[in-house]
Amino acid sequence: MSATIYDIAKDAEVSPKTAARILAGSSARKKNLDRVLESAKRLGYVRNRSAASLRLGSTPYLGVMVPSVANPFYGYFIETLSIATFTKGLHLITVNSFGRQEEENAGFDLFLEERVQAAVINVSESATRTWKKGVEKLLAAGIPTIVCGALGLGLGAHELRVDGKRGMAEIVDLLVGKGHQLIAFVSGSENTLAQKERKKGFEEALLRHRLKAPADWQTKGDFSLESGSLQTEQLLSSKTPPTALVCANDFLAFGAMRTAHRMGKRIPGDVAISGFDGVPLSTFSNPELTTSSQPLEKIAMDVIDLLLNKTAPPTRLTYATQLLVRGST
Repeated sequence: MSATIYDIAKDAEVSPKTAARILAGSSARKKNLDRVLESAKRLGYVRNRSAASLRLGSTPYLGVMVPSVANPFYGYFIETLSIATFTKGLHLITVNSFGRQEEENAGFDLFLEERVQAAVINVSESATRTWKKGVEKLLAAGIPTIVCGALGLGLGAHELRVDGKRGMAEIVDLLVGKGHQLIAFVSGSENTLAQKERKKGFEEALLRHRLKAPADWQTKGDFSLESGSLQTEQLLSSKTPPTALVCANDFLAFGAMRTAHRMGKRIPGDVAISGFDGVPLSTFSNPELTTSSQPLEKIAMDVIDLLLNKTAPPTRLTYATQLLVRGST
């Protein structure tokens, strides 16, 4: 396998974004420029401007559908994917689906109209199942497609998912190990794949430790800052407030931390808070957020490898998360 942008960046001790800009011909500090070009030469890097192995008589675009770039996780995913596709001469067309049928259908229509060379569809926060028809249309049009967030669809697309169930169980194990027994779950959007899997991991881990959440802790929300804030206020105001909050994503955790601070709670002295996703912003919260990190760089490189290999049969990949224990727990 030829060297990637990430290989060059690591060898030259610069960020992937800096390496991509320099190799695209942009100006940069001479020190960085020399190091990147030297690393590229030594590692045998070759930029594929034509993406010849993906050429289908179509435009040099990769269609990417995510729930919402307002969530920093998806913004980071798109940036990571953009850096990876740079080596193949591809550009991204990004669609926000918001997990709703109308936006999903419009996104699939756009990808078909623009004759994208390939498509990556994230369905983890979709509350519908109608996206399956859109995926079928892409495949029928000869567009290689990857579905992120689900397995066992039987559509003929590549399927990638992160093991959210195990990631959540590891967080519960950590909290129990620190002495917590009153552990509540701060929910994402109901009926979405990510919510169901992460909550199941949480609930099964509680049962394994012979713990149970009181009935008045059953909150509902979505994957937003505001929802994390509202659910946290409800939970911490309950008759028996929890000593730990396990949030379905980092965005919810940021909202939870804001409200806990506003209510005069010490983190983690009065309430421990954890997230899920591992967005870069999680190191800038106060205190830094304990979270379960998804391997985005690995996922991005696998996406490109699968889409370039047009002869590869439909592939299913599951990724483990990495528990990052920080000051919030």
